[in-house]
Amino acid sequence: MEKPRIFTDAGYRTHAIGKQHFTPQTNYHGYQTVDLGEPNYSHMAQEPDYERWFAAQTGGQSPYPGNKSGNDQRGGLHYAYDEKLHESYWTADRAIDFLRATPRATNWFLKVSFHRPHAPLNAPKRWYDRYEGVEIPPPAVGDWARAWYGKQQTSFQKNPDATRGVVPAEELRETRRSYAAAISFVDEQIGRILEALEQRGELENTLILFTSDHGDVMGDNLLYRKTFAVEGSINVPMIVRWPAQLGLKAKRGQTRQELAELRDVLPTFLDAAGLPIPKAVEGLSLLDALRGRRWRSTLDLEHASCYQPKDGWVALMDERYKYVYYNITGQQQLFDLKRDPQELRDLAGEPSSAKLLKKWRAKMVQHLAVRGGDFVRNGDLVVQPKAILKRANNPNVVP
Repeated sequence: MEKPRIFTDAGYRTHAIGKQHFTPQTNYHGYQTVDLGEPNYSHMAQEPDYERWFAAQTGGQSPYPGNKSGNDQRGGLHYAYDEKLHESYWTADRAIDFLRATPRATNWFLKVSFHRPHAPLNAPKRWYDRYEGVEIPPPAVGDWARAWYGKQQTSFQKNPDATRGVVPAEELRETRRSYAAAISFVDEQIGRILEALEQRGELENTLILFTSDHGDVMGDNLLYRKTFAVEGSINVPMIVRWPAQLGLKAKRGQTRQELAELRDVLPTFLDAAGLPIPKAVEGLSLLDALRGRRWRSTLDLEHASCYQPKDGWVALMDERYKYVYYNITGQQQLFDLKRDPQELRDLAGEPSSAKLLKKWRAKMVQHLAVRGGDFVRNGDLVVQPKAILKRANNPNVVP
């Protein structure tokens, strides 16, 4: 079910800007037009619009000078050019151009996808300098993480793509400082877009949803980058500003505790637009949470092996607990997020939590049973010899 195609078919002017990760990138999945802005990955058949634009502005120079890779986590690297050439600035400019060029009587759907704050961490130096002297919180590390990863000594200077292990404290502080600078620069660009929307007079008839595909762990529990089951990777922002036109009787600025997820994005937009939500859509409209309607009590998550074969996992969580099962190793974890939001204490290894652990493992067995013997056999979870990327059945959506 392709969100942009639904809106295009409903008569909306649809456009996407920035990082899309389409494969092939010429398949727009229903968007009428796209300004593609992301590094020219090896699988791409054409040069992204941003790189072509940048080359025209600079006489063919590289937009990513001095970076060892697209996952270069070294701190203290600043943008080498005028910040108006930065990919984040270009992304905001294209969004502003779209708003100014679209007639006011037009229904439109716009996706603005910033590549940053993804590494390489190359915000303009003025934002890095803003964090001079600011206390940068150190990463939180639990005993379980020290046992799993504490013997692995690493360094972003030698291994900028590191995914786990002990990084020198000052080096990691600089990386976290640069990450904060990258976030602030993106925030500034979003402000420019919102200002243009307000100047257009459409702030109160536009639904705005801000989210991310993943977080960056930044050293918590000796982990870096993404794909892990820890909160730094999976707990992404989900911010909604609904227009006054919808007439929702809800207070602005509130923080909600409902379990929201990326599958909720499509039904939220369809709900706001007054379009029917197909039965095949698995998510829920976030507007229903504001209306006080019934919401999910449990959320399912998973990620196949990525950096290392043993990393693949499936997880279930409610508003308090998170249970993680590692498909390849058979390891399991259980965290009490209410009492331990930084996941410093793994309850799975504590005898006092055996009953609670058994309860959550049984929930996972029930959840995965529909996938068959590769996942559940003889009433228990299976340890898989290798990652299973394709399968016949998926679990039903957890209520």
